[in-house]
Amino acid sequence: MPIIFNDDFIKGFHVGYLQNNKNISKNSDWYEWTHNDDIRKMNYIKDGYPEDNKIQYLSNDLLQEINKNHLNTIKIDMDWASLFPDGTENIDADIKMNDKNDTIGISLNDKLFNELKKSADNNIIEKYHDFIERAKSYNIKIILTLYNGVLPLWLHDPVQTNKSPFKNKRSGWINKNIVNEFAKYAYYISRTINNADFYITINNGNDVINKGYMYGNLDGYPPGISSYDASIISLRNMAYSHNIAYKILSKIGKTGISISYNNYIPYDDDSIKIADYTNYIMNKLILFNSIYGLFDNDLSNIFDEKRINEFYGTDFIEIDYSGNVYTKYTGQDILPLPLRFTFMPCRVCSDNNDVEPMMEMALYDVYKSFKFNIIAGEKVPGSDNKRAEFVKRSLIDIYRSMKFIKITGNIYSTLYDGYEFSDGFARRCGMIDIKNNKKDSFYLYASILNDGIND
Repeated sequence: MPIIFNDDFIKGFHVGYLQNNKNISKNSDWYEWTHNDDIRKMNYIKDGYPEDNKIQYLSNDLLQEINKNHLNTIKIDMDWASLFPDGTENIDADIKMNDKNDTIGISLNDKLFNELKKSADNNIIEKYHDFIERAKSYNIKIILTLYNGVLPLWLHDPVQTNKSPFKNKRSGWINKNIVNEFAKYAYYISRTINNADFYITINNGNDVINKGYMYGNLDGYPPGISSYDASIISLRNMAYSHNIAYKILSKIGKTGISISYNNYIPYDDDSIKIADYTNYIMNKLILFNSIYGLFDNDLSNIFDEKRINEFYGTDFIEIDYSGNVYTKYTGQDILPLPLRFTFMPCRVCSDNNDVEPMMEMALYDVYKSFKFNIIAGEKVPGSDNKRAEFVKRSLIDIYRSMKFIKITGNIYSTLYDGYEFSDGFARRCGMIDIKNNKKDSFYLYASILNDGIND
């Protein structure tokens, strides 16, 4: 049966601020993290520096490339660190808090806007606003992401947080004040870059928590700590940041939240329950927190705090899907739940057949749990043969699932090979290489989205 996607289906790529940008701000936590000698000696960063990228962010070449290949959407990341280089903490705002001092409201008015304007580098606003207008001239839609893993250094000094997570004032997502600053930031964007087609508050925040705060000593995201307390606090602050930003941005456009997603497959029969728990903690807990205000304050798989009346939800969920992870129960019940599993290599996989079950399983799991519209997406490291086969099967899964689930598009992440966070340049996920040559996966992806494929 032929698979044909409608013209209004979102078809495009993510171009990441850190991954695909030779001019990352020196005022950012990732720049500080990747340039600190002590951090590099600890092997948190595998290869290269972000500025080794060859890509000029938000260029006309990007728009022409997307238009020439008949795709219709680009997802881009806002540059918070450059927009407010000296911070916004000294700008007073009327903040409403709950009984646990979580920010649940902010007074939005011209006085606050004008104070923010004084602190902003409005060349950054002009750059993004003009890029979006140029995109419209090519009939290209823009998804604007406020946060994709990179924080201003005035909010997060990752090196000092690594040394003293709870004593450092600039501790990133550990510090409750980040919610106030995120609210101011979202408000300023809503007044100045209100021409995007869609907004995402937080992109793959579960990766930031899992790889930076929960298992940070293993995965190397800043601040590189492994602390249940830090991860629980950070999840909470991220949830309230999404919540207040969603309330602000949803007044000007459809606004969602994005998660990184893997299928956690039981390695054996003894691992079924722990694989389900791993899926919950690694994939979905951030959504329960951010959309519904359901909190699990000891990571026990029980919502012991419910603040549903404080939360506004989302318009859509984006899934950034990367495949299967085989999960084995360790049998060490003396340990906390987050330490009772380990990841194993697939016993039956080759370069191509390790991608089943694929996107269909992820889509059904997220839709069953949350019932929101979904934008699908993939991120596939490794050989381009694997990437092409993965994407083909994923798009077939998406089409099949559209009979039962409202799936509005697909965004592959990222367009270019680039700097993949703690993996640096050692991990290649793009469909265009560092010499600007399109890979076979690029042509296949564009062909399926534009011309269809036989199931």
